[in-house]
Amino acid sequence: MLKGTAAKPKSITAKSAKESKTGQPSLEDFINKRDYMGALALLEFKLRCQDGDMKDLLMWIGYCAFHLGNFHRAEEAYKELFNAYPVGEEVHLYQACCYFYQHMFEEAEKAAEKGPPSELRTRLLFN
Repeated sequence: MLKGTAAKPKSITAKSAKESKTGQPSLEDFINKRDYMGALALLEFKLRCQDGDMKDLLMWIGYCAFHLGNFHRAEEAYKELFNAYPVGEEVHLYQACCYFYQHMFEEAEKAAEKGPPSELRTRLLFN
């Protein structure tokens, strides 16, 4: 079993910290409480409204969806990232984890081979 597969995106923006002062929960509040459902709802709303950096929103959507067990939505977020933005090689590993948990083992292997050498890549290729 793969534990701790998806890493948190780099940082929560300063804008989200400001929003907590207005009485609205911020992304940081949701993530700190491990309320991935609330975080995902907020992120999907921001994505539809195009409120924020789209690349960051998609990374966070992938992270939250993965932690909710919605591997298909996480996979879709990573595909959107690949199609629209330059992303690091580690995103291939996150996508491979999504494929792995959906029992799409051939796709998982292909995606993992595109990722950088790491313990996660080794575990994915071993399984």
